[in-house]
Amino acid sequence: MLNVKCFRWFLLRVIMPSAACIAESLKIQQSRTIKLLEIHIYQKTWKASTAYALNDRMKEGDHTYTCTQAGTSGTSKPTFNTTYGATTNDNIGGGTVIWTNDSLFYCDTEDTNITWNSKVYRRNQISIPTIGAQNIEGSFDNQTLTIPNIDQLLGEYIRTYDVRGNEVKIFEVYQALLADPADVKKTWRYQVSDAAYDDESGNLAIESMYSESRSEYPNSNRDRNVCNWDFDADGTDEVASDGCAFYTLYYSQGGATLDTTNYPSADATVCDKGLRTKNGCYAHFNQQNSLKPAARFRAYQGIPLVPIRSIQ
Repeated sequence: MLNVKCFRWFLLRVIMPSAACIAESLKIQQSRTIKLLEIHIYQKTWKASTAYALNDRMKEGDHTYTCTQAGTSGTSKPTFNTTYGATTNDNIGGGTVIWTNDSLFYCDTEDTNITWNSKVYRRNQISIPTIGAQNIEGSFDNQTLTIPNIDQLLGEYIRTYDVRGNEVKIFEVYQALLADPADVKKTWRYQVSDAAYDDESGNLAIESMYSESRSEYPNSNRDRNVCNWDFDADGTDEVASDGCAFYTLYYSQGGATLDTTNYPSADATVCDKGLRTKNGCYAHFNQQNSLKPAARFRAYQGIPLVPIRSIQ
């Protein structure tokens, strides 16, 4: 049994699901949920005119490659082949290295490989725990990933390389929504902190250890009347796009037009963070149009106006 212990959680980000994802989740008969796993084991990055030894591993984009012919890289980066098992000749300007794509992409299906986001995930009887599970204290429990070492690659990498610190990604997607990567249901990222391998079993067990989410982020402010989201003015701020999403999900799509009738000061580039204020949430999420988008106002209006006094 190969035990890869302690995946340490290093990123938790709340992502607002797409409209298609929400619609699928509300169906009485939802399509199958598929878990996709990416294990990125590498030690180096590509550099021009650099010597690489046999079995050196590097990451390019979402894919990992092994040096299967030692030599010196070219003077310019080649176009790397993203097909599993395919080779890339790193020969621009006289380079001599050959790279082979051996990305460790797996899915928890038993009948077919899954193509998603232009990547092929190979079927395997992987066991992925409930990702994101928190205990009563708000900490993320240790998790274990179990992957049969069918292709022998993962076991060999664990034995050959120091995998600690390498990245693992887990995605949850609906089978009916595989065409658009934006319709991902959940995304989680981890890093390996320890590993052990037993050749005889041919199995890979991966144990993940999450750090407390509360230690990763400052506590957000609580206010009755001021929205806590960062305003999504142009879609360039990833956090604002996930939270407020005014521009990303609505304004850029022609959906949430400004309500200049009731709020003449409405301005698509800024927000005063109020709900029914001159340039607040209702000014941006026009309730008068046919779409009637839900105002994405993140405040805590249940906070008492005056301090609560104990009854003597």
